[in-house]
Amino acid sequence: MREHYFLTMLQSLSCDSIDKYTQTMICLETTV
Repeated sequence: MREHYFLTMLQSLSCDSIDKYTQTMICLETTV
């Protein structure tokens, strides 16, 4: 839907803010 906005939101978040598992799942969701 709005991948660009979603990616920007992810970039604004620090890696420590989200769990490794959640971050990985999000990356997979965006990539696929």
